Amino acid sequence: WVIREVKAVHPDVIFIGEVYRKEGYWQFVHEGGFDYLYDKSGLYDALAAIVRKNVGDDGGVPSELWQSTRLITWNWQRLGDLQPRMLNFLENHDEQRFASDFFGRDARNSFAALYVSLFFNTCPFMLYFGEEIGERGMDAEGLSDVNGRTSIFDWWSVASLRRLWNEIHGCPGDLEENERQVLKRYRGALNFAATSEAITKGNTYDLCYCNLSSDGFNEDRHFAFLRHFGSETLLVVCNFSSVPANISIDIPSDAFDLLNMEQSPELNSASPVKVSVPAYDGVVLRF
Repeated sequence: WVIREVKAVHPDVIFIGEVYRKEGYWQFVHEGGFDYLYDKSGLYDALAAIVRKNVGDDGGVPSELWQSTRLITWNWQRLGDLQPRMLNFLENHDEQRFASDFFGRDARNSFAALYVSLFFNTCPFMLYFGEEIGERGMDAEGLSDVNGRTSIFDWWSVASLRRLWNEIHGCPGDLEENERQVLKRYRGALNFAATSEAITKGNTYDLCYCNLSSDGFNEDRHFAFLRHFGSETLLVVCNFSSVPANISIDIPSDAFDLLNMEQSPELNSASPVKVSVPAYDGVVLRF
């Protein structure tokens, strides 16, 4: 009722529902009228489980948390026509920081997950404060112990945010080197997502099913997809493994038909595309 009444007067207001059960998504969209829903129990939980598994390769995450990149495919297939109504994110006020010791351990391990969240579909992406410099949430603020979250219950001065403020307002060099690297990657990825029509308007083709036996492709560690709109085609390959990957990506003829793409010497169904992807990272090839 509230959403309907507000939109009658202010149709541009956007309502986002923080819904943590996939079983309730349809009702909140079609009966409740929300514009977007947190895809927390879908894409977020899938990416979180994948990251914890693969970072665990370097140091030991409990085996019950181990998961495969196949979860990403299963999630979009389950969502169906609800997919465009999702809000993608890697951090929010409830969840532990990606760079915390409880999750990804280093923000530079987030790039593969970031590329999936930003580039896989036309959904909006939520950037939580300090995520773009790898805020770790590892302070003991008072009521909150060291729990991987940033100052939920306390007034607190966050050191990484102070450094970012100083960097922006006349003190270049105040950020730590790893924070500067993370900020550069996030700026580049976010700007690309906002300006590429293949990302903002295009269709998606999940390439994982047709690369299960491709050279270098690991169905539990790698994720690959196409985005296409107009004359722009993107091949995105993400590596959730702790080791670099050299992968041959096959593009089936079906992808060209469904996306209405022309085959070219650089991108066709006869020869695979060779891609090198660093550990915990993603690569975007533009055709």
